[in-house]
Amino acid sequence: MSIAIFIDTEGLPVQELAALCLKDGFEIIDCYVQYAQCSPSIDSYSRKYIHGLNVHFLQKHGFPNEMELAANFKTWLKKYPNAALFANNPSHERKLLHLPNIQDIGLPNWCNRWKLPSYQLALSAKNRCEFIKDFSCNISIIHSCFHPSIVNHKNSEKTLIKKKHGVHCAFYDCLELCLFYKWNVICK
Repeated sequence: MSIAIFIDTEGLPVQELAALCLKDGFEIIDCYVQYAQCSPSIDSYSRKYIHGLNVHFLQKHGFPNEMELAANFKTWLKKYPNAALFANNPSHERKLLHLPNIQDIGLPNWCNRWKLPSYQLALSAKNRCEFIKDFSCNISIIHSCFHPSIVNHKNSEKTLIKKKHGVHCAFYDCLELCLFYKWNVICK
């Protein structure tokens, strides 16, 4: 049995950490989603334009800080000692978790990524708050601080794609990583 775990984070400092665990390349067998508290004055740009994490939700449901969140994740990860770990551009995840073995899944840039089935299906799941292994991220509550009308990048194509993408949610971004891996690594 082979296990692959797909990890994503949102926020600086990290306020959302998610992972999906894939068995034998096809079956999602477990998920991890937890949060960390953060002062409203910190990470305010990302709160508005990228992840939209609600500070009140984080204060009520989050660990006191990203280090305690990371420690909790590493405890969860002990269930899968031989798992291959993946993230997209994982420099931040490697540093936070002290796991240099997290491999880069290598998602294409945004201008190409949005066309892929892995992106389209993950976006659809996020927009419907779809359940995966008994968890669903209620975007309208957890990510309620997002203001998509203000997102503005110099590259107009990227701006349109980012507005269509909406809020970044680590849980559904993990789903995209998982699907990309299944279709572009295993099935090739």
